[in-house]
Amino acid sequence: MKKIGIKVMALLCTLSILAFTGCGESEKNNSKMEVKGVTLAGTQDVGLYSGYAGSVTYFITVTGNNIVPFDLTGGNVIIGELNDGAVKIVDGISISKGTVSAFDEEAEFTVSVTGEVPAKEYELYVSVYGVISSNKVTLTVEEPKTITEQLDDLAGKAPGEYTVFVYEDELITPKTLDHSGFTITMKGMLSNSGSALTLGENGAIFTIRSGTTLILENITLEGKSSNDSALIINYGDLVMNEGAVICNNTRTSGYLGGAGVYNLGRASLNGGQIINNNADGVGEGGGVYNAGSSAVFTMNSGKISGNRAGGLESSNAIGGGVKIENGAKFNMKGGEISGNAAVTHGGGVYLWGNNSEFRMEGGSISGNSITTASSTSQGGGVYLGTGSIFKMYGGSISGNKILSTYNALGGGVYIFHAYSEFEMHGGNISGNSTLTNGGGVYLSAGSFKMFNGTISDNEVTGTSVLDGGGGFYNNNGEFTMSGGVISGNKAYRGAGVYDLRDFRISGGIVYGDNGGILRNILINGGTEGSAISGAAYVRPLNPSTHASLGPTVETVRNSSITLEVVNAERVNGGEAAGLTITGLIGSTASLKVLYGGKYLELGSGAVTGGSVTFNFTETPLAAGSWLMILDTDVSYTFEGVLAKGDNIISFSSIIAQ
Repeated sequence: MKKIGIKVMALLCTLSILAFTGCGESEKNNSKMEVKGVTLAGTQDVGLYSGYAGSVTYFITVTGNNIVPFDLTGGNVIIGELNDGAVKIVDGISISKGTVSAFDEEAEFTVSVTGEVPAKEYELYVSVYGVISSNKVTLTVEEPKTITEQLDDLAGKAPGEYTVFVYEDELITPKTLDHSGFTITMKGMLSNSGSALTLGENGAIFTIRSGTTLILENITLEGKSSNDSALIINYGDLVMNEGAVICNNTRTSGYLGGAGVYNLGRASLNGGQIINNNADGVGEGGGVYNAGSSAVFTMNSGKISGNRAGGLESSNAIGGGVKIENGAKFNMKGGEISGNAAVTHGGGVYLWGNNSEFRMEGGSISGNSITTASSTSQGGGVYLGTGSIFKMYGGSISGNKILSTYNALGGGVYIFHAYSEFEMHGGNISGNSTLTNGGGVYLSAGSFKMFNGTISDNEVTGTSVLDGGGGFYNNNGEFTMSGGVISGNKAYRGAGVYDLRDFRISGGIVYGDNGGILRNILINGGTEGSAISGAAYVRPLNPSTHASLGPTVETVRNSSITLEVVNAERVNGGEAAGLTITGLIGSTASLKVLYGGKYLELGSGAVTGGSVTFNFTETPLAAGSWLMILDTDVSYTFEGVLAKGDNIISFSSIIAQ
């Protein structure tokens, strides 16, 4: 009997809990929750449309005795229309979230609407434990509106955040979004590939004025096969999130502003795509045209792909993927600029103008090309014009190429102007190719500073005497290398580096024949490269035939030169080191260095075949720059290579002082 009494007592306790009465002390007080009043508040602040799910937030206050926290989604709470004094559930309308946590306290709750609810105005009441709310809230479900109707509705509203929905594919005319202080999210509602807005007349599908923000999600904006404008013109803020696509706009007249996005404000790409746009004719900026000192484009992820600058017969067209000019900034943290093409310059990216800057921290510029068949073409991946800056901290510039069969320069990167600057702090420039000069990088003027990263597996495919610089070609600029690796490149001359001006290395490695699979390789019988074969080449210039290609040094006795010695504590200890100077005509030459207040002779030798090699087993040279005297009585030009065994410890253009 005692066991049975315990079970009965437990059952009674359970039943009392369900009836909101307690056991023990609570049972003695015989207390239970008693709802006395329910009031509702809130207004519908979003549009709900028949055929599409949505939700609205309202507020509820419950009064009474002994109120304990309870979930509004439980079976004792229902929402619906009032019919014959009772709340009747409406199919497709329900409370999906909400909790009452205390007596006489306003609580937030969410009303969800499925896509099956007919369009009408619903007067909704809430019943809580049988007590019906003293007032109602009004929920309106409408027939879907076009994007034009929804944008027109914004005209009378205060600044704030608004969402407009694209329910079906639509053909629209150009729109100007001039709503200062507004953030407009435009969201496609078709589940598979997103909704599409197609431009039906010439012009920009959206012009975003200063102070207005447009956020695109799961929506495609499609242009025309013949248009006179970029598809989007942005003076304010443009954000492209996942599923946003700007595509298929061909600009056939004018050139300023590009074809895809003309950005003069702030824009960011976060998983969206700018694809298959064409700045036809003498075009610029097929995908993105980023212009002016106020313009900042940030690419976190997504694609700028398949865009083009110039038609098939264009004589000059630039920036197939992106053009950046007049102080604009482009920050690339991820994503890809790929498969774009320009007729003559900058297949992937083109920069022009003082302080125009591209900062690359991640992502890739890959598979872009220059398509002209005959004229001079430059920068398959990247082109740096007047006063522009490229800073590379990560990512890759890879697989870009120039298709031209004439004067094709810089398969990966082309640096044009004396005030252009490229800084390489990391990442890699690899797998790029061209016919004539600079498979990876061509430095026409300006500077290239390599602090880290790799320049590898690039190629110059031509085999004439002037084809070279598989990794790097320096025509008339300043190339300094303090870290990183140049390896695995191919060319007829100077597989790693081909230098006509000034290459100073204080760190890093340019691999020669000793590099195994990392070595730079001379192709098709190329033999230039001196003691380190394919690593690097400084071309000796003949004043009568190559005067325009670089500095010609004409000297008499006691001409001074500066040679950098790096990557070694000392060139001594019995390991062979040497310096080859070519272009000599006389019979003898000697080399001296200023050290400890006096000149020490490093070596002397006979001039044979126009060159002399000084071999020395011990010198007092520590790493640094040293003034040397080449004592000869003839005119000469030269190349300089200082090697330690088979490993490069220095390579420098030897510059006449």
